[in-house]
Amino acid sequence: MKKHVAMLLTLLCTLSCATSKDSTWLGIGIGSLIGASIGASVGGVQGVPKEGAAVGALAIGALGGLIGYSEHQRQQESVGGYDKDAQKNMPAMTMPQVRRVWVPDQIEDGQYIQGHFVYIIDKQSNWMLNENRKRESKNGRDAN
Repeated sequence: MKKHVAMLLTLLCTLSCATSKDSTWLGIGIGSLIGASIGASVGGVQGVPKEGAAVGALAIGALGGLIGYSEHQRQQESVGGYDKDAQKNMPAMTMPQVRRVWVPDQIEDGQYIQGHFVYIIDKQSNWMLNENRKRESKNGRDAN
């Protein structure tokens, strides 16, 4: 049994890579350990402690992962002390107007320069309050 718990811990540690949500993997790990110990004790009464530990680890580990994921989502909603209502009132930015120009092949100072695109910003982006954006969209104009 100790060998299985050590293998499970090793597996959980190697699976929790940088792209995974730490709280989700932490919930899976803690849930699996608790589920394995409860499952082993319940399965021991029925004479199948290994199977009970495996079923407990899977069931409670999945529940722990779900709890960890929901906790992560809840924390993400209030990052930096802002809630969703405060983020709705944050100013937006208009899109810049960009023009793409093709520069053909050329030879300059004995060097061949292959044809390529050059991107030119005609109009920079600007800050816009949400009220202005709503008003302009109601009037049928695009935001500048």
